[in-house]
Amino acid sequence: MTVSILLLLYINGLAQVRHYTIRHYTSSNGLPQNSILQIKFDKDGYCWMATEAGLVRFDNKEFKTYAADNLPGLKDNRIHRLIITLQGRVFAKNLHGQEISTVPTNPLLAPAPILLPTSSPYYYPMAGYAIANTQIDTLWEALQKADSNLYVRKHYTCQNGDTYLVNKGSIYQILPHSSQLLRTWDTTPFSTAPVSGYLIQLWENSQVALWKSGQLLCVGKLHGTTSLAGALRKYPSALLWSPEGTFLFIDKCLYQISIDQNNDVTVKKVLTDLPFNKVSSIYYTAKNHTFYIGTPTKGLYIIKVSDFSYPTIPKSSGTTTFYAISKTSSDDLIVKNTVIPKNGTPYYLNLNTDQFRSFVDQQDWFYYKSGPNLYRYNLKSKIDELLMPLDENLAGILPGDSADALLVCTRKSLTKFSISQKAILWQKVFPINYSDESVNDFYHLQGSMYMLNTTQGAKWYNFQTGKIEKSILDSINLFSFYQDTKGRMWFGSDPNGIFLYQNNKVYGVHKKDIKRFTPVNAFIDDGHGYFWLATNNGLLKTGIDRLADYMIHDTAELSIYTFNTKDGLTTAEFNGATPNFQWLGDSPLALTSMDGVVEFKPSQLIIDHPDNRILIDKFTVDTTDLTLDLSGRAISISPGFKIINLQVNCPYFGNPDNIHLQYAIHRAGQPMIWQPLSPDGTIAITNLLPGAYQIMVRKAGTLKNQDDPLVIRLSVLPHFYNTWQFFLLVFVFIILICYLLFRIRLTRIKKEKQKIESIVKQRTEDLKMTAEQLRVSENDLRKSNQQKQQIITMIVHDLRSPLRFLKTITSGIMNAYQQEMSTNLSSTLNKLNGSASSLWEFTDRFFTWAITQQEDFEIQKTTFPLQEIFDTVASFYAEIVKLNDNQLLIHSTKIICTTDYNILLLIIRNLVDNANKNTTSGCITLKAATVDNHLLITIQDEGKGLSQNEMAMFMQKDRLSQISENKTGFGSQVIQTMVLKIDAHLFIESTSKGSTFTIRL
Repeated sequence: MTVSILLLLYINGLAQVRHYTIRHYTSSNGLPQNSILQIKFDKDGYCWMATEAGLVRFDNKEFKTYAADNLPGLKDNRIHRLIITLQGRVFAKNLHGQEISTVPTNPLLAPAPILLPTSSPYYYPMAGYAIANTQIDTLWEALQKADSNLYVRKHYTCQNGDTYLVNKGSIYQILPHSSQLLRTWDTTPFSTAPVSGYLIQLWENSQVALWKSGQLLCVGKLHGTTSLAGALRKYPSALLWSPEGTFLFIDKCLYQISIDQNNDVTVKKVLTDLPFNKVSSIYYTAKNHTFYIGTPTKGLYIIKVSDFSYPTIPKSSGTTTFYAISKTSSDDLIVKNTVIPKNGTPYYLNLNTDQFRSFVDQQDWFYYKSGPNLYRYNLKSKIDELLMPLDENLAGILPGDSADALLVCTRKSLTKFSISQKAILWQKVFPINYSDESVNDFYHLQGSMYMLNTTQGAKWYNFQTGKIEKSILDSINLFSFYQDTKGRMWFGSDPNGIFLYQNNKVYGVHKKDIKRFTPVNAFIDDGHGYFWLATNNGLLKTGIDRLADYMIHDTAELSIYTFNTKDGLTTAEFNGATPNFQWLGDSPLALTSMDGVVEFKPSQLIIDHPDNRILIDKFTVDTTDLTLDLSGRAISISPGFKIINLQVNCPYFGNPDNIHLQYAIHRAGQPMIWQPLSPDGTIAITNLLPGAYQIMVRKAGTLKNQDDPLVIRLSVLPHFYNTWQFFLLVFVFIILICYLLFRIRLTRIKKEKQKIESIVKQRTEDLKMTAEQLRVSENDLRKSNQQKQQIITMIVHDLRSPLRFLKTITSGIMNAYQQEMSTNLSSTLNKLNGSASSLWEFTDRFFTWAITQQEDFEIQKTTFPLQEIFDTVASFYAEIVKLNDNQLLIHSTKIICTTDYNILLLIIRNLVDNANKNTTSGCITLKAATVDNHLLITIQDEGKGLSQNEMAMFMQKDRLSQISENKTGFGSQVIQTMVLKIDAHLFIESTSKGSTFTIRL
């Protein structure tokens, strides 16, 4: 549970409110029990608490209890003593006197209690540090011999090692080898405790004695609170010691004891109206102004005092949501309708101001917008004047080029105003489309050049020329601007984060960080290299150069420290206005927020970095704890592991938004990939290939230079079948097997060698004889083929003449006697003529083919009109096609062709002949065309068409052996042969309505 308390302080005579937050822990939210008897922090940064239910370790995220169930041998859980040594080691005791140490056995491990087998050499003090000086026991034994009623030893060790023992009214100094009585008081002090290197003794009447190095420095009254004496009598309270402060708790208020250079002991109220009545222990850390308070029955309270103060705003001012803030020459602040004097009480100002823009000139006139007009008000004379009407909402006011001039910027225009004349000198409307774009604020760059932040980007505006000379970030709504000492320009937008303009390039933040920078309402340069960014998500501190490096280079890391409500701010939302912050004369910074004006000194604000080391809380493979090697050698992991569990811890009691742990599992040769660590600090690894690895955990994004990361080296062993030993055994085994096989094979080969040699000898003789026979047969076959070739050529040649004569005679008969002969005789003669023509055609094709098969055949290319071939085909087939009741249609052409005339004629005649054979009562078309420098000759019929198998057979080359005795298929073989001879290509397309043959030359 977290609550917020207000603490009223008086700073420089000015009433201000400083907030602090309280976190309350009980058994319902983490503690094992509500009695917090003692609190100590060890050197690693962990908080240890003695309770009635065990020893508790707290890292600001998790309570971990150590009791009999996880500390074997512990007889009871009631831890009543908890001490810290000067070296930062923590020890504890239970009611049985059993002693517990929290010292880790390995420097990489987080401290975990162990039960000591014997007592430690340390003596447990009433307050202060524990030391191992046996003179304490020696003196105590002597005192007990003198007074048998002494039961409780009270000794105290200061920060400088001074040790004192108090017995009733006497005080002794413990020396390294002896002890000495320092003084015996008439009245016994009711409380004693160290304060840093001092020891104080306190009486109920506020009298105090101050000791150092065995010397009594002073005896006097407490300074600082006059009413404390009466309070001590009414509420006697023991001094509460912690290493960084000693305190008194009286009537729900906490007072701190301090000692100045004059040895005056002063008490100061630091907390008030606390929600508990009794305190059993306290621990204070100065760097983050945090109190850890244990109570007897109400658990633990962690109280963080804010570093930020808030001027008290009068109720008459109304809401404390402030925007624009201005200051006078005397550092008096003006926000909306309220004046906050540097020395004095804030008071209400009866002005109806528009609180988004304001300005104070050198004569301390306060300029503001009210309604549609611009006014000014003087705090001294109380004069309130109307200056000029405004054409739109005010965007800002800047000094002009003289003390008498002001530049008044609205959302649509810029006006130069004369203060003395109270008149407008000139007014210029910005050259923008006001219906789509307007000015949010403006800033002076140099000369007549001004920067306009608009709803559509940033504009460089020259008021002398009235022109916009440059524009960037178009379509981005910009709200803030700053030009740093290196000339870099910074822009804040909503909702696109921040932008950097450098060397004519624009850079934005990484996508994952846009929300963090949306919006940045002010870039505040503290003059020491840092930005304080006022955002709606808190106040961010970052190095200017580091932020630029992060935005320009993708590999750079974002380093930011965040202040928000966890640091005592009442709200994390700072408002955007012009101006929305002011530097005061003695270095405080004042900013406006949704809940008042926030003041603080950046130079004095302590940055609570996460300085503690990252330690290992748990490291297991499957269910086995791993032992870390202090020498840094790699931990060997068996290849069959199921899961590696690593839990790390980094105690940090600052704002949790400022610690970002990352981890990487890195293998040599692979890129380093950092990932955010889970909130519980657990890393679970389930699959790693054999090899060497490093598990690294680091703190990222801090302003302070990073510590060395936690590094754990692992070596995942390969399976035995992947080791070099296994490979060596396999290699040796293979060599042995090969050797045995070689010996067996060698013996068999030797036996077969002799047998093969005899067989080879016999076969060689047979081969020689067979080769001689083949040579003789080859010669005989060659002679036979030559004779056959000559015979075929002679036969075909001799057949051509009589067949041609037969064709001529039958044609003459047909022509001479066609009118007189009967129909039957005419039909018979037609058939005779067709048969003779077919026979002549076959003989001619065969003769041509036979000639081309001769070894000395050569193509005879000539150039001729293609129409000559067409006419020849027409004269030959005009009558033949009529036998099948077909019509030969030849398209005339003027194409000149260069190829072998006879072969091309033979090809076309064969294709026409095939078309005639496969077509009845149809049309056979012959035509030619040129396409892309190629000659295409097409023969198309209307026959039954060819099947896919028939087309494949037709296009098959060298199937002479398949031609039957009746010459079936001979024509297609001749066509294929002739096409190849003249370097042409033949294409076939066929459907049920006919076939198309295309010759491409």
